[in-house]
Amino acid sequence: MSEQMNLQNWTRKAVVFYIFGVIQVNILSIFAVIFYPGGTKLNPVTPGYTFWMNYISDLGRTRAFSGVPNTVSQILFTVMEVIWSLAFIVLFLALTSFLIGSQKRKWLSFGGGIFAVISGLALIGVIFAPEDIYSELHILFAVVYYLAMALTAIFNALAIFLDKKLSEKYVIVLITLLILLLIYAIIAVIGLNIPLTPEWLMIYVVGQKVITYTLLAATCLLSYGMWKLSIKKS
Repeated sequence: MSEQMNLQNWTRKAVVFYIFGVIQVNILSIFAVIFYPGGTKLNPVTPGYTFWMNYISDLGRTRAFSGVPNTVSQILFTVMEVIWSLAFIVLFLALTSFLIGSQKRKWLSFGGGIFAVISGLALIGVIFAPEDIYSELHILFAVVYYLAMALTAIFNALAIFLDKKLSEKYVIVLITLLILLLIYAIIAVIGLNIPLTPEWLMIYVVGQKVITYTLLAATCLLSYGMWKLSIKKS
């Protein structure tokens, strides 16, 4: 009984930490956008931050595309993404403990937890390897982040499906995230052989943001399910 109570408390703390991570991302990202000096990959004279033409990670550049130092925006971006990455890792480690049952579910949930840790650490790598200084390393970390995220979705969707503790709607949520990741990967591969145009840049940027917001929504729904079930078992 004591072990079960500890697991429930750990789950709730992880959920609270994650929700805090999501809230601070939404708040700090607004200020990071406000302080971004301007410029996009194709047009350095564009004023301010453009939703349709600036990647999220543009906020973490040491210098904006306009050539102006991006100090305030970079600091805000770094703080918000590091906190969210750690909260993401903690949430999925809690989910791993939550789903451990039979041997098959144990390895699936464990695999999901491992890939979540890799994904979170890769995102931290993206943050500390700004694209304007460490371009190749930045891209490598981004690829690892998305790949590990896809594997996290697969392993946890299977574990939740077999576990039956959480509703199968969370499986659908994770599969939706996986499909969007695969579509974005296909678009990125196709784009390797096509010159970067404003239209393609918009596709990449909007695609990245759709995945990011879907991830935030999916993990918030998942954390809600974990919280509700932990209360129910109290």
